[in-house]
Amino acid sequence: PSAELVLDESTIKIWLPSSLRSIDRGQFLAGQTGLLLVTAERYMRHAQLEDSLDCVKRLLRNKYSTREFKRRNLAGQRSNTRARSALSQIDKKIKEQADRYERACKALHCLDPDGSWQSTFLPLTTSDLRMPLSNNQTEDAGSDSDLEGEAMVPQSLDRGGKRKLGEGH
Repeated sequence: PSAELVLDESTIKIWLPSSLRSIDRGQFLAGQTGLLLVTAERYMRHAQLEDSLDCVKRLLRNKYSTREFKRRNLAGQRSNTRARSALSQIDKKIKEQADRYERACKALHCLDPDGSWQSTFLPLTTSDLRMPLSNNQTEDAGSDSDLEGEAMVPQSLDRGGKRKLGEGH
């Protein structure tokens, strides 16, 4: 009987140019293959930045919708507990996407420290990861406060510029 080797892809370390020390990266860039790999990773990281921002925006809209549904339609402990559980799962996913965004920023900074991407993709702040408040709300309003208008996304997250349908996906 032969033993079959099973690998978990999520645990395999991939040595990309951004994960090398700056001294090693300089030696690596000396060859044509190194330049091609750096360019490929730069494209990949840029796409990763856009994708993670799109996910954060989508999740913030989902969070807004879930809170509105909870506020308008749910009564009772069981229903509210389930809604709170759904909201905490959305918060967890928002945090994961924000971490993914930060990792891509750090990698891109190693590859292209003075690139034009820095004017488009700014560091995320905690205020970027919260649902926006309406004009008549205060910061200390409760979680069941009255949110008005459409689900919005903080303007600081809307950095990608306007894309035509089908671009970047």
